[in-house]
Amino acid sequence: MIPSAIRATVRDYIRAHRIFTPGPVVVAVSGGADSTALLLILAELADELGVVIHVAHFDHRTRPKQSAEDADFVARLANRVGAPIRVGRAERPTKTEDAARTARYDFLRRAATEIGATAIATGHTRDDQAETVLLHLARGSGVAGLAGMRPLRDGIARPLLAIGRRDTLAVCRGARIRPRTDPTNRSLRFARNRVRLKILPELAKINPRASEAIAR
Repeated sequence: MIPSAIRATVRDYIRAHRIFTPGPVVVAVSGGADSTALLLILAELADELGVVIHVAHFDHRTRPKQSAEDADFVARLANRVGAPIRVGRAERPTKTEDAARTARYDFLRRAATEIGATAIATGHTRDDQAETVLLHLARGSGVAGLAGMRPLRDGIARPLLAIGRRDTLAVCRGARIRPRTDPTNRSLRFARNRVRLKILPELAKINPRASEAIAR
């Protein structure tokens, strides 16, 4: 069961920013807590929003055994909410964050075009927003970097920007689902992970709600 406060927060955010129009929507699901919560919440709100959910999952081919388990998990999740699923696979293992992102979004956009979807929904949360803002500033984006990710831009919808990672975990717990975990999310080789695992915890010592403040 989805906590009512989280459900209401996401619904109100979607309405306030006019994120969706009625019709098919591609929901990108990796199997992690954020995208799992995204699918569960949108499945509950689908009739109210007038959208038809299509699940899309992309295999980057970086973890052969786990990738197959991830795809199976997402397929079972799609079946649980009664949504069709499309699974894409990289031609070769992706080696960098940028290459992985490009391959994934190419697949999602193809899926959206074939389905006639009005948007592609991703599970970016308020915590991702804080990480993005800090990365932009560190890379010299200046004041422009403070804008962060938009609720809807170029067909990419981010309905979870109003909630945090704790909330997505709460949604999964409420649904009695144990989301998949990607070990690469703990690797300090990636800049975003260094922000998440090193910088934000230090900022939280100054302000326990630092992520929320930055994302604002």
